[in-house]
Amino acid sequence: MNGQNTKTNDRRQLKSGSYILVVTVVLLAVIITLNVLVAALPTQNTELDISEKQLYTIGDTTKGVVDKLTEKVEMFYIVEEGNEDKNVAQMLSSYASLSSNITLKNVDPAVDPKFASEYIAEEVKSGSVIFHSEKRSTVVSSSDMYRYSVEGYGEMSYDELNEMYMEFYYGGYSQYGYQFPDYTQLFYGEQAFTSAIDYVTTDELPKLCAVAGHGETELDDTYKDYVSTENYALEELSLLTSDIPDDAEALLLNKPTSDLTEEEADKLASYVKGGGDLIVVTACDIYTEAELPNLAALLAEFGMKAEEGLVLEYDSSHVPSQMPQYFFYPQFGENTEDSPVSKLDSTNLGILFAYAHGIVSTDAENVTFTDILHTSDDAKIQKANEDAQTDSVETTDETTDEATEQTEPVTVDGKATVAASAKYDGGGRVIWYASEAISDATYDVVRGNSALFVATLNFTSGKTESISIIGKDMNVETFTTDETTRTLWTIVLCVVVPVAILGAGLGVWVYRRRR
Repeated sequence: MNGQNTKTNDRRQLKSGSYILVVTVVLLAVIITLNVLVAALPTQNTELDISEKQLYTIGDTTKGVVDKLTEKVEMFYIVEEGNEDKNVAQMLSSYASLSSNITLKNVDPAVDPKFASEYIAEEVKSGSVIFHSEKRSTVVSSSDMYRYSVEGYGEMSYDELNEMYMEFYYGGYSQYGYQFPDYTQLFYGEQAFTSAIDYVTTDELPKLCAVAGHGETELDDTYKDYVSTENYALEELSLLTSDIPDDAEALLLNKPTSDLTEEEADKLASYVKGGGDLIVVTACDIYTEAELPNLAALLAEFGMKAEEGLVLEYDSSHVPSQMPQYFFYPQFGENTEDSPVSKLDSTNLGILFAYAHGIVSTDAENVTFTDILHTSDDAKIQKANEDAQTDSVETTDETTDEATEQTEPVTVDGKATVAASAKYDGGGRVIWYASEAISDATYDVVRGNSALFVATLNFTSGKTESISIIGKDMNVETFTTDETTRTLWTIVLCVVVPVAILGAGLGVWVYRRRR
């Protein structure tokens, strides 16, 4: 009987063991199949961006550009094997996952040193990314992917930061107790890559012509970068020696200090009436009708006239703290198809203006006037009382007090328009910014001015969205504790928790032994 029971138990154990083996094999097969399926999914569906700054998350701007792709874009990451930048590699992988039209390939320059020359004529350094389509190719260097935000100095490239660092220490500043300002590293990979994709797939790159020959202010390097990022071809144009190119999307007249000739003004008027767009930037201290009569006549032809004098904002909520009233935050005007405001992703922007004059609408045929930016109702325009100053030259002791009162500045009260657009029926537009701040990086404190400037370019060219994407802060806040707290957590995690687990295990073992 015992022998029979033993055989029965053996059969049961064999049957149980066979069952467990079959279940194990099935589970392994399921796990392997799931791994294969998951590995085939795009990385955007299988990898979570748990970085504090969301470094690898693709934004809506990029998705909008990629969704419109109808042709193949090849990305070649030129880097030695094992030296890949994690941020760059993961961001490129995210791009490749967005569309079947985008492919990614790593190329080791040590293995294939001539590869880059097949696409780019210039030298391509390790760490760069080549973007290629049937239309054209471009390269994004590692220095294009990172910038540095320096406290009190704004953003700058690595070369600019290094130059500043060398000047600080070798210039003797450190000997006098000065500390090099704090700075943070910003990752601009998404902006650089999205701009490159847009560049290699755009049929014809829009052209922006900067009018020269009248003491105009050249765009600074920061604004040139904005123009380049949006893939505009920036060219200088002399109206005295050249005609306006047929493919010019817009002309920029940036803070002229001397007047146009009548011939130049006629060229600009014909250009706008023929469908072109003219962007004009002036300021109260460099623009008067008396000194620039031909420019004033051109603007008047499109229904716009300057309210000369310095704009002062008396609504404290629109004036930066501890700043004079001629520094102010203008408010957005009409958000219509006739305004570049319509091209902004958001109107929750900090626009900072200074040294502005007013703009008023005049009677002009076939012109639609649109307010782009204006002050509050509490603003004033301060003008010099020229007549009173002339009268005060010839004074006597008896008229001194009266003449002094007459030389007081004249003010115009109320809301003032400081940026406007004039649409010529059947033609183009004149877009007038009455403050130098719109095109000067010095005033671009929170990137509101540059965002509106770029939106204005896109408004003239018909582009639907901006490619300028804010860099992502690479600095990560670390969790720090004092010595007492660290000691307490060390005791809890290294002593209390293990002892508790061991005690619980022993308790279960004893309980089972007694049953």
